[in-house]
Amino acid sequence: MNGSTFESWMLAALGLDRDESWRTVLARSIKRRIAQVRENRRLRRDLDILLALDDHQLADIGLGRSELEYAALHGRRFSDTSANGDR
Repeated sequence: MNGSTFESWMLAALGLDRDESWRTVLARSIKRRIAQVRENRRLRRDLDILLALDDHQLADIGLGRSELEYAALHGRRFSDTSANGDR
């Protein structure tokens, strides 16, 4: 395997284009990390809101305390939605 073939293979494995500059790659990486931080903050905020509800309110929306983290991460379970789309 010659150098250019290996280089092309490495770029493809990393999802990079030969014409991309290091600045472009760095900017994409920073944007991805910022999106991850935002998502983590949103999940934490949603979980805090759910944790603030009392057991009766949680029962009204069909959740138990043990299901709160799942609900914040993934939303409602598919089996919890009715066949006709009513909520």
